Amino acid sequence: MKVMRTSKVLSITMTPAMAKQAERLAQKENRSMSELMREAFRRYQQPSAPPTTTMDMREYVRTVAPPDAALRAIREEAKRKGTGKLTMREIDREIRAARRERAKKTTNKPAR
Repeated sequence: MKVMRTSKVLSITMTPAMAKQAERLAQKENRSMSELMREAFRRYQQPSAPPTTTMDMREYVRTVAPPDAALRAIREEAKRKGTGKLTMREIDREIRAARRERAKKTTNKPAR
């Protein structure tokens, strides 16, 4: 049975020191190297200069924010779960915990 991939595997080259830094950062943030590289690419694509005016800021937020419908769904789910008023520190803690759990699940998978 042929399995169709929904993503493409790429290979990158880094110096050993840079690779070590990337691995440490990925581990610190409980991310896979793939997640870290995707985030780096997303950030690379963003405008290089920080917004300087209110209009620039609004346009910048529109480019990085989820679409209105998705944002509405996220807010509604947060209200249902009682997580609608979390601080950024609490949100970061929840993200780290979820990534740790996901990492545990992927490392504890039984061999086929």
